[in-house]
Amino acid sequence: MTVFSGGSSVALDQEDLGNAAPAGGFCNTPLNRHDEMAQSCPLSGFEVRYDYLSGIGVIPNIKPLLDYLDPVSEKWAIEPHGYTKGPHHFKILARTVEGIRVHFYDRDDGAIVYRLTLPGGWFASRTLRDSIRMFSGLYHAYKLRATRVDIAFDDYRRSCSVGAMKKALKQKNYYGFINWTFIESSSQKGGWTLGLGSRNSTRYVRVYDALPLHGIDATRYELELKEKHAQTFFELVNGVARLDRGASSDGRDSAYARNLAAFVFDGWGFAKRPNDQHLSRAKPIPWWRRFRNRIGESELVLNIPKPERTLSRTFAWMDRQVAPTLSALADGLGARGFKRYISGLVSTGRSNRSSYGDAMAAALVASIAGFLDSA
Repeated sequence: MTVFSGGSSVALDQEDLGNAAPAGGFCNTPLNRHDEMAQSCPLSGFEVRYDYLSGIGVIPNIKPLLDYLDPVSEKWAIEPHGYTKGPHHFKILARTVEGIRVHFYDRDDGAIVYRLTLPGGWFASRTLRDSIRMFSGLYHAYKLRATRVDIAFDDYRRSCSVGAMKKALKQKNYYGFINWTFIESSSQKGGWTLGLGSRNSTRYVRVYDALPLHGIDATRYELELKEKHAQTFFELVNGVARLDRGASSDGRDSAYARNLAAFVFDGWGFAKRPNDQHLSRAKPIPWWRRFRNRIGESELVLNIPKPERTLSRTFAWMDRQVAPTLSALADGLGARGFKRYISGLVSTGRSNRSSYGDAMAAALVASIAGFLDSA
């Protein structure tokens, strides 16, 4: 492994190599299947995603939170587990095979203090829209205070070469950070990582080759926000996500994605310093300016492809979203009122159903009938 550094010295650890958990996002495909990923990614060659979330909250009961994160109780393993984070001494760990981890303990006043971790593997199987909804619920209903948020931007065009970036760093043609490191892997897989800023700061940028680590043939720009920066970002994006609900969902998703990309590249870059060293007069290096302009071009569309609707996904959605609502209506309306409501709902559904809906309904009926026969 070859390591270069500039500015102040930076302590390196395994995480500096970019060995984060595989991340997911718009493409909604496994990251070790680059052929599928490339086919479903935006034609612009750019993709932005969440890669990690952790935070701490206080709630009256832990079960609603676990049901919200994953309503299938069989997926949760709950066990005693001592863990200290700052002033908090957690005693129990609940986790799933997807890597969701919830540490929690009972406070003296009866409230539950919890620490949640959503890793990159969780985001891999969700669209950005799923992540937005999850974040909103955690923020508004479960009072999560974010302690770390990672955002990743993948450039499939590899617009900026690692040689050009390294040269700019050595010539001090950069802004927005003081320390930097360059790590080149000596393994057969190869790979490299640029660390921009202090690894221990509340705002840190990694630029690295995503192919050997995640199977994605792209340059990844990864922003890591911690503590106050993470919470400020979390508050901001949850406020933005609730605005302009009259716009189309695709329009909201595209705007949200652009905002995420802007966060990743905000406040740092590569520029040739003038002789008087005033950064305000520095002009971006041409290759960096072209890259940033390409991200901001109107032709850049960061839409989220809708995941294929499957029978199992439909059943899961009905169990998670429809069943609780129907049970609440049945309790509130009574048997006669609930029957009238369902009749009206069915009539509305018939008038709005498409040919795809007819096929899906037929499959649902057959599956439900098979389930009832085997029960």
